[in-house]
Amino acid sequence: MSHAIVDIARSWTGTPYHNLASVRGAGCDCVGLLRGIWREAYGTEAPALPVYSANWRARGGNEGLLDAAARHLDPRSIDERGPGLVLIFRIRPGLAARHCGVMTDARRMVHAHSGRAVHEVDLGDFWNGRVSGVFAFRGF
Repeated sequence: MSHAIVDIARSWTGTPYHNLASVRGAGCDCVGLLRGIWREAYGTEAPALPVYSANWRARGGNEGLLDAAARHLDPRSIDERGPGLVLIFRIRPGLAARHCGVMTDARRMVHAHSGRAVHEVDLGDFWNGRVSGVFAFRGF
């Protein structure tokens, strides 16, 4: 498990929420947080993603976030938990997976969501019950 990824994720704490952004201290969304972690961990810009909506209620078969994670990160067991792992969430059954965060330990994560700056939270039943994918940054 990667404490380097955790350190990078925590360094984004306090960054204001801004949809489609990825600038530490200025603004990011949950995907922008992952892109910023990638940028610092690998020293290159993250692979381009299609433009996405901030709407967590998007329906349909578009699993762009899960598909991108599977292409660029290493899949893990859906039950695996630990520092540096990326969690992808489906807020409600039948909706596309539209949220992500980075675990800081077996029970906490750093994430960004509308109306809040990047912050660390307990996973608890709400988040644990919505995990749709678990991934690791390659090489970490």
